[in-house]
Amino acid sequence: MSHNHNHDHDHNHEHEHEHIHHHSHGHEVPWSDAVAQWFEPGWNDPQMRWVTHAAELAADDVVVDVDCGDGRWLGAAAAWVVRGQLIGVTPTIAASRAAVAGHPDVARLDLRFGSTSVLPVADGVATVAWSIGLSRWQDPAASVAELHRILRPGGRLMIAAEAEACGIAPSDPADPAPLKALLRAAGFRGVEVRRYRDGAQRYVMFVAGRSRV
Repeated sequence: MSHNHNHDHDHNHEHEHEHIHHHSHGHEVPWSDAVAQWFEPGWNDPQMRWVTHAAELAADDVVVDVDCGDGRWLGAAAAWVVRGQLIGVTPTIAASRAAVAGHPDVARLDLRFGSTSVLPVADGVATVAWSIGLSRWQDPAASVAELHRILRPGGRLMIAAEAEACGIAPSDPADPAPLKALLRAAGFRGVEVRRYRDGAQRYVMFVAGRSRV
């Protein structure tokens, strides 16, 4: 899949997206029983659908899943990223490794111990990075700086959270504006705030990129 992203300017508008039930969302997934075993349960998570859609994953991408939890999202990404690299950063390394032990591509799931503010990933490695939820972001400025550091020029970033917890200001956890401003200040370009609904639940996704220069 080709990437024609241009993140050299910021978008001040916000998008409202209606939830639509679908499975392939334009991506060609090499389906098999083994892939479906890991992909389909995660597909019930609307944030996973929207983030993987926005990521436009390609076979040779290098994906970093920040605070990857049980590895479900990284395991689903393996269906597309068949030649690249899949890196999950987690503070619960033993539990995360146990959770993905049965994955058919477990050898390609590189789980590393770390926090959002100190990512054990070299500079400019990732073509795609995402973080789902902000509950472990104890130092948002450090976390955003780390995400910018690990992305290579032209790399894509997605941060998803429930609408009521999409902010970094303790006084207003539902306000996305402070995180949007922080992303811009850190050097991200093309910063967007996308709003989604899944039934009664509302979500927010920040989409940004690292400049190509």
